[in-house]
Amino acid sequence: MRFALDHVMIEVDEPEAACGAFNEVFGLPGAWPLQEGPDYDSVGLNFGVFNVEFIRFRLRFGIPVQRQRNAVGGVAFKVEGTLEEARRFLAKQGIGHETGEVSKGHTTIVLDRFRHAVTPFLVQYHFDTSGWISRLRQEFREAGGGRFGLAPDATLLLGSGFRPYKGILAGISCKGAGTLPVVRVHARSVHIPKELEMFGIRFEAS
Repeated sequence: MRFALDHVMIEVDEPEAACGAFNEVFGLPGAWPLQEGPDYDSVGLNFGVFNVEFIRFRLRFGIPVQRQRNAVGGVAFKVEGTLEEARRFLAKQGIGHETGEVSKGHTTIVLDRFRHAVTPFLVQYHFDTSGWISRLRQEFREAGGGRFGLAPDATLLLGSGFRPYKGILAGISCKGAGTLPVVRVHARSVHIPKELEMFGIRFEAS
């Protein structure tokens, strides 16, 4: 069983403002508008192969939040089967896990809570996402990959601490990342500036 990269979660004080500042650089289409709820506020940006979520937590996976990180805080991977199958698989692999959030739209499973600065978690959506995903891919193509002409095949480098998940979490690499997560992208038209770093993520052209 493998879980595909779904979105990168950036925890900030002002989700809309942070998303706007990020998109001043990349010029990409939105993934979802600002959604406000009792536990968090969230807005998403379409990065092609995955989404980037800007989120302000009041309750983070069941734990009250006093201060936002203003940096990347989590990486989500999509569950295609049932949650019961996913839990049995994780237990068989010896990976610690617990339910993070249960809502009308989705359920999350946190992997090895408190072990990583960037929290890996699984998400299962309680609705058919196929139409939404098709629309996002079309809008990304129509936007031409934004200001840098990005191809929709970025890789997320998370460093050696994520090696226990090698072969389980798709769309990531455990090599090459230092203290910061790295998003390695293919820029088709314009070169990404060297040492481009935003919200605790470094972006590199491959």
